[in-house]
Amino acid sequence: MKHKRNDEWLKNFGQRIEADFSTTSLGNIEVNGQKPWVVICQWKNPANGEMIIFKSDYIWFDPSSYLKSGQKIGVLIDPNNIKRYHVDLSFLSI
Repeated sequence: MKHKRNDEWLKNFGQRIEADFSTTSLGNIEVNGQKPWVVICQWKNPANGEMIIFKSDYIWFDPSSYLKSGQKIGVLIDPNNIKRYHVDLSFLSI
């Protein structure tokens, strides 16, 4: 429930940035013998030059065939706390 409220807050008040797709990876949990996938992207903070890595929520299929290296992926961030973010994968129709 808390996770959903956080995502809703970011959708309403977050700042949208465009990060570069980097890779996909299997998540670190297992449910019913299956591991979910995460999408990993990166963004260079123009304020300080720091490279920030973002990981998506878990998804239950391999999205690799829908993504290409360097593709832009929207990320909603809290401008006051970069660790609070949501990777927008709505274009995957999940």
